[in-house]
Amino acid sequence: MTEEVQPPTNDHAGEGVVDRELDQVVEKHPGMTDEIDNLLIPGFDEKLNAVLKDMDQEVVDNRAMFAEFEKLPDAEAPGVSVEPLSDADKTFSDHEVVSVARDCCLILQRARVYEQPDLGQAELSPDLEAQLREAVGRDSAAHHHHLTPGLEIDDARIVKALLVDGKEVVTVRLWLRGEQMVRDDATEKVVEGSEADTTWQEDWTLTRDPRGPDTTRDDDALTGSGQWFVAHRGWVVTRIDPVSGSDTPPLLR
Repeated sequence: MTEEVQPPTNDHAGEGVVDRELDQVVEKHPGMTDEIDNLLIPGFDEKLNAVLKDMDQEVVDNRAMFAEFEKLPDAEAPGVSVEPLSDADKTFSDHEVVSVARDCCLILQRARVYEQPDLGQAELSPDLEAQLREAVGRDSAAHHHHLTPGLEIDDARIVKALLVDGKEVVTVRLWLRGEQMVRDDATEKVVEGSEADTTWQEDWTLTRDPRGPDTTRDDDALTGSGQWFVAHRGWVVTRIDPVSGSDTPPLLR
């Protein structure tokens, strides 16, 4: 009979013994692995330290970059203070009211383009809402569309902040850019304005009574429907004025 040859097997037990022996050697001679690394890769320690230093610096740079991204631009124009409002109302936020002014401007643009004055009902005072309805009615009767394609808000800053009879009154100046034109519905010809880009400024005055009822339900409903991009928290537009040198606000013309 011939002896049956057994296939080779891995001696895991032996490997375990070897590993333990190596661990003991390294424990007794802690610098040995570094010496071996330097033999295999000349200058290993210096290269490793350089890589680790670069990684640490990258973490620092990333933190600085993210901190810069989180910084908000100034909400006020130079020399303007909102302290009378923030002192009287701890919930007042200058960036919030600037965002609401931007949002209202874009909502009015949609109201004119789509001839839907109801869009201004929640954002405008009764007087301004009536002006918007009159403007849309004129467009409809004349078979015209008042358009501001490509409208951009390049900047928005608070230029005035007052507390009047307990109500917060803030004026936000909008720096606007885009086309202003009126097209005939039948011919699609431009009958007023032009397709050229132009720039202008408007002062939007918003008012809020911090003593008023909670607006959370309306805020949630209108942001949820997509009509508002941000919660307006009780702010209502009460005036829209052209800045000196600018035309009548095109959204109410």
